[in-house]
Amino acid sequence: MLRGALPTFITEREMILCKVAPRVLDTYEVRLCLFMAVERGLRFVLAVRPGATVDAPLEASIREAGGVVVANEGPDFAVSVSALDASGAAQETWVLGDDQALAALHEKVASEWLTRTFVPGAVLAGEDLTRLRDVVRRARFALKNVDDEDVRTALLDLMDAALLLRGAVCVQ
Repeated sequence: MLRGALPTFITEREMILCKVAPRVLDTYEVRLCLFMAVERGLRFVLAVRPGATVDAPLEASIREAGGVVVANEGPDFAVSVSALDASGAAQETWVLGDDQALAALHEKVASEWLTRTFVPGAVLAGEDLTRLRDVVRRARFALKNVDDEDVRTALLDLMDAALLLRGAVCVQ
């Protein structure tokens, strides 16, 4: 399936993707936004929280394409969810939406554990991944991601992929 991305801002000169995770992984979401910026003749800006780290190959690709990584403390950000393999590499990613979409997920699932745990920067493996799967399976909610997929189904599929890969689910 072709996936979409949700840049945080687009101006006449720049495409900006804001991430709040303490570590920004090299995921399909970031690569797609970089590609979209290059295709449109825009400079790509990856805006991260001060002190955040960006995977070195990703940062090198951004710089090669004329983009930049900058520190940003703004309130807006995009949220993606990835299945990581055992080495920590993202194998499948989809975009939930923005900060409001994450808040809606927390509200609709109504699990204090999920609200505390399913946040940007979280890497859920082992018992936490099993618990996340159980919480999502029990929850009945309607919410769509940026690809217009049912979030509950997409989350369950992503968790199954992570378990098959002996990996984790990462929220970024």
